[in-house]
Amino acid sequence: MSRQKSTARKWKWFCRWAGTSILLHPPGKMVLSRQDVFLAEVKMMLFLKLLEPSYAYSTMVAYIGDVTLLQRQWNRHVSIKSLGQSYDRVQLMLKKYKKTKTVYKEKKRLWQVDYFVRIARGQGWSTASERLEWAPFIVRTMWTILVIMYQLILRQGEVVDCFVSRTTLKRSWTRASVRFMAGATVIPISSNGCPVQSWRPMLTHVLLDPAPDKTNVDASRDPFVLQVLSPMDDEIKREGAMPTFLFDGAVLLWNLFTLNPVKKRFMSLVPLFAKAHSQPPMASAQFHQNDFKRELGRFLRNASPVIAEVLHGKRLGGHCMRGAAANHAIQLGATITEVCKMSRWAMVAFVQAKGYDYLRSHHASTAAISAAMMLDAASVYNRQSNSNTMSIVEKSSKFKRRVKLRVK
Repeated sequence: MSRQKSTARKWKWFCRWAGTSILLHPPGKMVLSRQDVFLAEVKMMLFLKLLEPSYAYSTMVAYIGDVTLLQRQWNRHVSIKSLGQSYDRVQLMLKKYKKTKTVYKEKKRLWQVDYFVRIARGQGWSTASERLEWAPFIVRTMWTILVIMYQLILRQGEVVDCFVSRTTLKRSWTRASVRFMAGATVIPISSNGCPVQSWRPMLTHVLLDPAPDKTNVDASRDPFVLQVLSPMDDEIKREGAMPTFLFDGAVLLWNLFTLNPVKKRFMSLVPLFAKAHSQPPMASAQFHQNDFKRELGRFLRNASPVIAEVLHGKRLGGHCMRGAAANHAIQLGATITEVCKMSRWAMVAFVQAKGYDYLRSHHASTAAISAAMMLDAASVYNRQSNSNTMSIVEKSSKFKRRVKLRVK
C-alpha cells in the first residue's frame, strides 16, 4: 500500500509541524464531546488546506480517505463513525475544490473485440485443445480473467487484488464460488477437486457466486451466469481460426478446474484466480493488480499484429474492458436497462423509474447477451479472413483489367 504509506508520512509531518498528536481524538476515549469533534474536523480541514496548492482534487480525496483508515487502525479498529465524528465542513471544502481545481481524468482507451483474436494468434493457440494444457498456468489464468471481465462487464477490483481503500469487507472469489451446471442439476465435484468428466458433454452453464463488496455487503445478489458457447469437440473449424472454447468463460473455468485441481476440502481456502497453482498447506496468493499489468503488457507485445499499449496518449489498463463490453452489448441489441443490470451501475434515473433492479434479481437473464458478445468476438477471425479474401480478389481482378488494357 504505497499510497497509504505516503499518506502516513505526510500526516505525521503535518502533526509534527502543527505540534499535535497523530491521533484525531484522545486515546482510549469512546465518547466524544462537541469540542473533540470540532477540533478533529478543524485538524482535517487544515491538512486539506495545506494539500490544496500541490495536489489534484482526486489525490486530495484519496489522502483524506487514507487518513480516516489510518485513524481507525491507530484507534484499535474503532470506526470514527461509531464515535460520532462527522466531516461536514471537510466535504464542503472538497466540493469547493472540485469546482475551482481542474479535475484530471486518466486517459483510458477502450478494448477492441479483435484484440482477443490478435492475442490468441500471437500466442499460437490455433491448435489449442481444452483437454490439454495449452499454455502455462499464469497465462491461462490471465486469459480467463480477460474473457470473464469482458463477458460479465466486471471491474478490475472485482477480479484481482487492487490497491483500493475499501470501506467494507471485500472477499475474493475462491474455488468454492464456482458451480458447474447441467440444466438445473449441479455437476458433482470429485474429492480431488476436479469436476466429473463424464458430465462435460452435458455442461450448459456455470454459476459464479457474488462476493461481498461495498455495494453488496451481504452477497445477496443473483449469481453471475456464464453460458457454454463451444461444443465438446471444436475440431470442425476453418484452418487457422481460433478454437471457440478460448472465448468461452464457462469452458475456461472447467479447463482451470480440470488441469489444475484443488482438493475439495481446501477449495474455500484457495483463490479462484491465483498467481501460481498450489494447495494447502502451501500458501496461495490471489492474482494481483501488478500481475495483471505485467501479463497484459506481455499479451499486447506478443499479439499478432502487435497491440499498442499507449495510443494517442490513451492507455489500455484494467478498466478498459468495462466500457468496451457495455458498448458491444448495446451494438448487439441489448437495452440500456439490461446493460445497467449486467454492469451493476447505480444509475439514479433507472432506480427512480424502477427500470433497473440494483440487486440483480427477479429479472430476465442477461447470460444470452454475454454469450452473444463472446461469440461475436470469436467470429472476428472469420470476418477478417473473408474481408482479406475479398480484397485480394478485387485486387487481382483490377490487375487483370489493367493487363488487358495494356495488351490492347
